[in-house]
Amino acid sequence: CAVCDARFVADKEVVIAGGGDSAVEMVLQLASYVKKVTMLVRKGSMRASVAMQKKLADYPNAFVEYHKEITHI
Repeated sequence: CAVCDARFVADKEVVIAGGGDSAVEMVLQLASYVKKVTMLVRKGSMRASVAMQKKLADYPNAFVEYHKEITHI
C-alpha cells in the first residue's frame, strides 16, 4: 500500500503508472510524503472519475503526464 511504503520514498520523486481511480488514490496518499509524484497515463485522458481528478488538482506536487508508457525499468 502507498501509505505503508511512504517512509521508503519520503522526500523523493516518485512515479505512479495508471489513469484510473486507484492510481489517483495512490498519488493522493503519497503526495503528503514525497517531494514530487508524477502519474504516467498511457492514453490522452484519465479513466479516473471527475471527482478524483479534481482532488488531484489540489496537490501542487502532483503532476500528470499523458501518452506515457513504461517500457522498461
